[in-house]
Amino acid sequence: MSSTHVEVYSAVPLSESQLKALEKKLARMFSMQLNITAEVDPSLLGGIRVVVDGTVLDDTIRRKLADMKRSIYEGMRV
Repeated sequence: MSSTHVEVYSAVPLSESQLKALEKKLARMFSMQLNITAEVDPSLLGGIRVVVDGTVLDDTIRRKLADMKRSIYEGMRV
């Protein structure tokens, strides 16, 4: 099984148990061993962003608010 570096960004520090659970889930998803680096980014507001080999999994409040804003503006153009 190959190994790759993973960057995890969260608004608050993740506990060891949260990181282990995330690592286990991502290892199954990507079928590889992972080396996780966790960083805190308060601008995310909540949720997490995961970067694996250039693939970004963004489940942050910041992204959801941006999507909502974009959807509202697109609806106003109709």
